[in-house]
This record gives sequence, C-alpha cells and structure tokens, in this order.
Amino acid sequence: MTRCIHGAVGLLGEMARVSESVGQLGDIWAAVAGQRMFGRVSTRTLPTGLPPVVMLHGLSVSSWYLTPIARRLAPFCPVYLPDLPGFGRSGNPPRILTIAGMSDALASWMRAVGLERAVILGHSVGCQVAARFATRYPEMTLGVVLVSPTMDPDMSGLALFLRGLLNFTYEPGVMTVLAGIGATQGGPWRAWRTFLYALSDQCENVYPAIQAPALVVRGARDPIAPQDWAERVARMPPRGRPLHLLPGRTHAMNMNAPRALLGAILPFLREIANVTRPPRQPYQQAYEPLWRAETDDAPSNELELRGYRVPRSLLPDDGDRRVHSAGLVVDRLAGEVP
Repeated sequence: MTRCIHGAVGLLGEMARVSESVGQLGDIWAAVAGQRMFGRVSTRTLPTGLPPVVMLHGLSVSSWYLTPIARRLAPFCPVYLPDLPGFGRSGNPPRILTIAGMSDALASWMRAVGLERAVILGHSVGCQVAARFATRYPEMTLGVVLVSPTMDPDMSGLALFLRGLLNFTYEPGVMTVLAGIGATQGGPWRAWRTFLYALSDQCENVYPAIQAPALVVRGARDPIAPQDWAERVARMPPRGRPLHLLPGRTHAMNMNAPRALLGAILPFLREIANVTRPPRQPYQQAYEPLWRAETDDAPSNELELRGYRVPRSLLPDDGDRRVHSAGLVVDRLAGEVP
C-alpha cells in the first residue's frame, strides 16, 4: 500500500510539472450510439506538420494513464485520447463491446470530434483495437503504433492473466490503483468479458491485414508481450518497421518511460508526415532543426522551440545529452520564416 501511495504521489507530481508546459490537454465529449464518450485533446501544438495521433488505452484502465506520454507528444502534434465505451468517464453501452465494436465506436467518435485521419497508437489491448480500426477504416488510418501488443496466441488465457498480475510488480504502484478503479467503474464483469473478447480476437490474423505504415515498440522487461511475439507482430504488417526495443522498460512504458517512448515515436511520425504532406507552393523549401543541441556551456531546464519555451522533460530521452538527435525537422516555405 505504501508503495502504491508513493508511486501515485510521484506520478501526480510529474504530471503536474508537465501540465504547466506546452503539453496541455483539455476535455472533449461526443455522442456515440446514444452514449456520451469522453476524451482528452491537446490544446497547444507547435507548427511541426506532424500528423494527429489518437491514443487507445488498454484493459480496465482509461485514457488517464496515457497522459504522461500524451503530454510529451502534444507539443509536436495534435493528440486525442478517448475513453473507450464502458471505461473511464465514457458511458456504459447496453452490451459489452467486442474489439471490433470498440473500433467502430472509435470511428464514430473521431467523426464526431471532426478528426478525419490520424495515426492510431494503441497500448496493450488497445493495440488490438488499433489493428481492427486500421483494417476496418483504412481511409481514416495514416499509420499504426503498437506499444506492448497483445495477445500472444501461443500463451494460454491463464498464463496471460498471471503475467498481467506479475507485471504489477514491475510498474509504478499507481498502476495497481488505476486497474482497480477501472474495474470498479466499469464493473469486474465488463473487464473480464473484455479480456475474453481480446483473447478470442485472433489478432494474429488481424495484424497482417494492416495496410498503413506500422511500428511496434516493446519494453525489454515486459512479461505480457514476450520478445518473440513482439518480433512476430512487427513482421506481420506489409509496411511494418523493425521492432523498436526499449532496454530495461516494462509493459506500461507510457507511464514509467514516456520520454524513451517519445524518442521511438517521433521519427516514425516524421516518416508519415513526409509521405502524406501535400505539395506546397512555392516549391522551394527551407529547413531548420526544431530544437538546438544542448551544450555544457548553456545548461537549462528549457529549450526554445520555434519561439516556445519547452521543458527538457518533454523531449525524447535517447540516451544522449544532444536531444536533437531524434532528427525531427520542420520544413518551412521560403518567405514564411518569421
């Protein structure tokens, strides 16, 4: 219990510090199939040209546990975090939704909030919803990011359940609290039934059907998404990238290693932006780095990004003090340079 309290206090303190920066998130509601569906959306984004990202939470939690990575990504692109029906602050549908049903609800929610296309990022069971969405709504999918993907078909339901319990020993104590709250809000039966739906989803046949660019990210200490399974998932989509492995990270890296995860996501978003950006006139373009390299001569807790003061805690953690090495570049037309 003490560990849970200390973990919760530490995470809340970190999120409070981030909320004072550019990475602001606001609340948004939309009506989907007669039910109110809650979400969070970024309110202030730098003019990077990166595509919007929709983040999908996993089992028995809500979008709240994605806010550490969302607030770090929010300065660079529009970010949307829905609470899937029956979880978090969203209403409970009359029937517990299957994975496909959740993807349909996501499509309706995106239309309701005016989001035509986006990169879909799923975490854990959210990966299965993201994959279903990408195969059912390819016209709305710019790319797919699968973080700690489930469900390994070679593992029994009991083994997955026990590994999920084991994972709590690796995560911040607040994860246990969040899972408990989520199960209480939606009801234990909803959480259990959703787990069974995810288990029978045959995701090994869905991941290969993703036609959009895809990236798989795994923490090296993740007991729920084993290495061999993550490597298989990374090879499944025709336009998939090699598995991005984060050493020493666990299943919920969105909470315990958001800067490392950000460093994995940003280059992928840049690739998609380079492909999907429409032609611009005049054709001549000028380029400048989005941020400058950190030097020992100018230590600071902030960097200036295109006129914004952004805490270093929001920038990728790539194991190097030169934070520009993620390589994000903003192209600007000649004459548009302020």
